[in-house]
Amino acid sequence: MLNGTAVPAGVAFGNAIVTSVKLLVSGFAYWLVLRSIAPEVPDIVTTTVISQTAGLIAYVPISFNGIGTVEVSAIALFGAAGLDSASVLSHT
Repeated sequence: MLNGTAVPAGVAFGNAIVTSVKLLVSGFAYWLVLRSIAPEVPDIVTTTVISQTAGLIAYVPISFNGIGTVEVSAIALFGAAGLDSASVLSHT
């Protein structure tokens, strides 16, 4: 409900479709760039989940000499998936 009125089902469904397409395109872009940099890249689903998670963590406004939460979280998450930190940092 928005201000006491229900959101029409078509609008909610359209929003879900557009958000899903944006998520898939963003994940695919991360995957393509990482594939061009690193020899071993996680599958596209793993890459999408990690990139979106790092993006959410980026909302924490902390930075140490230019290295912020998005870089630290991306290095940790992609590192757990087998990517080296140099490849991750060159992409973020």
